[in-house]
Amino acid sequence: MDENRGTTPGGNDASLRVPPHDLHAEQAVLASVLLNNDLINGVMEVLRPGDFYQGAHRILYEAMVDLYDRGRPIDQLTLSAVLKDRNAEQQVGGLAYLSEIVTSVPISANVVHYARSVLELSRLRKMMLVAGDVVTVEPGLYRPGFGGCRLEDIVLVTESGAENLTDYPYDLAP
Repeated sequence: MDENRGTTPGGNDASLRVPPHDLHAEQAVLASVLLNNDLINGVMEVLRPGDFYQGAHRILYEAMVDLYDRGRPIDQLTLSAVLKDRNAEQQVGGLAYLSEIVTSVPISANVVHYARSVLELSRLRKMMLVAGDVVTVEPGLYRPGFGGCRLEDIVLVTESGAENLTDYPYDLAP
């Protein structure tokens, strides 16, 4: 018997599958706000920090929202200062990473499109998490013809659970 069967990327081991995400879209959202602070209003209508897949991006976005809430400009220096105050500068890659992401955005005018993409993938990850919980907690839940509930009922429970999730309890990104 092969000990590694189902444990390699691309195998059947669900624990090794990378959840859906788009780090470029996350970077584009952050960079767009850094380049044009006025864009944060549109982004805040779409995203919460927990919608970002990468932990560093969550930290950056939280700091940006905090700067905005305090009426301070959001730029590389003010953001770096907030991160230093929170002892989080190294967690996000410091000023070098901020400079890197600013050059990564194709066009900041598309920030709402990028934000919606991040949100859509966040919702998908949450659906997968809830669906996994449904299967783990109730493996015999779907048993057509044996008194189990219908597939539609499971989908409704899963969708309802995903809408109520706000954040992952842990960071799934490397």
